[in-house]
Amino acid sequence: MEMVAKHLMETPLPPSEFAPEVPPDLDDLVLRHAREASAGRPSLAEVCEVIERVKVRASTQALYDSTGAVPARRLRRRSR
Repeated sequence: MEMVAKHLMETPLPPSEFAPEVPPDLDDLVLRHAREASAGRPSLAEVCEVIERVKVRASTQALYDSTGAVPARRLRRRSR
């Protein structure tokens, strides 16, 4: 019974509180899913969009980390 009361009374913590590497987009998605009112929850299309965006960022970051490459956006800013 205590768990039910906690679920109803407290705002859940974002996942990044437990795993700092969780991106903000994913934090927001999880917290929106935890809402009581279904009207505030994201649609399937929004869920897919966020997950795809997070996957692209993660794979891009992994590529830069593994090659030591500097993103082109950073190169342009440095050359100014």
